[in-house]
Amino acid sequence: MGKELDRLFSDLSLSWGAGRSNPSAALSPAEELKYLDTSSLDLLETSFRKWADDAIRADIRLSRRRITLIFLLIRYTGSRLGEILS
Repeated sequence: MGKELDRLFSDLSLSWGAGRSNPSAALSPAEELKYLDTSSLDLLETSFRKWADDAIRADIRLSRRRITLIFLLIRYTGSRLGEILS
């Protein structure tokens, strides 16, 4: 198992290229990044709220409201999902 991991890591280091210290540099963003505009975000927020309110059972409604709250925190604070959940 140890030899397999060593080989895997050496293969990864070769694919990242020599001298790179940041593995995330191997990832490149898409050519054309797409973002939601304000009206699309408003529509998404409305959809989240409707989805949460349409739940029949109270426990599901509560769970959906938590997810909606997470979305709202990400939207209005600019935080990342991991920052919100920690």
